[in-house]
Amino acid sequence: MMKIFKRLHKEEDGQSLIMVVLLLGVILSFSALVVDVGLLYAEKAKLQNAADAAALAGAQVLPNKTLAEGFVGTYVGLNGVPASAISEISYPGGDNKKVKVVVEGEVPYIFANFLGLVGTGTNVKASAVAEKDIEWNGEALPFINLDDDYVADPKVVAWEKTGPGDFESLWPTEYELFNGDKDDDHSKTYFTIDYSNGISVTKGTVATIKQEVGYIYEQKKPVYIFSLSSAVIKSGKYNSIKNKDVIPLSDLVLLRVTFDSYDYSGKTLFLTVKGVYDIKNGIFPTEYLNSDSAGDSHLIE
Repeated sequence: MMKIFKRLHKEEDGQSLIMVVLLLGVILSFSALVVDVGLLYAEKAKLQNAADAAALAGAQVLPNKTLAEGFVGTYVGLNGVPASAISEISYPGGDNKKVKVVVEGEVPYIFANFLGLVGTGTNVKASAVAEKDIEWNGEALPFINLDDDYVADPKVVAWEKTGPGDFESLWPTEYELFNGDKDDDHSKTYFTIDYSNGISVTKGTVATIKQEVGYIYEQKKPVYIFSLSSAVIKSGKYNSIKNKDVIPLSDLVLLRVTFDSYDYSGKTLFLTVKGVYDIKNGIFPTEYLNSDSAGDSHLIE
């Protein structure tokens, strides 16, 4: 740089002034590139971090949209962006498991005005879409379908007698009841099944849970029930089942069913199969059925 100025100093034909102006233009251009573009990228990164964090936090509390929007505003602020920068909170496709957050900011020009750019700054926008991952917690009716081939006919009957003393009941330690006490909110009654090491069956009908099963029936919503796979049912492998026999996961599927009716006196469930989950290969339901279901969230855009 010093050599250039020395050379310019020696010029006597007036060209030195032209070269100085050109050189200043180059310097200003580089300054604009380094400073203004740097500020733009820094603001973009800041907004993107805020949008990502806000979307993840909002998705975590879905389907409660009011709570989700509160979390979005809070987490935008925690990342150094004012809530007023939020230009959009939406739920793509009307999905109660996804939330989209858009934030915007203005980056002022420092040197760019010298290059003839009009205005005081430029608008920067960042967006993120997060989805809630619903973790199936083992919620299912405390029975197992041993004999009805749901592939041949989606109408199945559970908690029925399939053999001497066999009523498709699970061993009592295999399931846990929630919100089933007298003073509980029975619209939230459900069972969870410990299926990690297979499922143990028991002889008898386990009549002590008749009323609690009735609470679930009255909720009028889809439920889950374990079943032998169609192939295993056809094989007759469990035609003679013993007390506390364990059925491994390799022989099981999970059925999503709706109640057709419930015979309280006969303790029999009449169900229609709406979906099949191959749990031995890690395929589980993704929808939640009650407010106690847990879940995480992840970014999808």
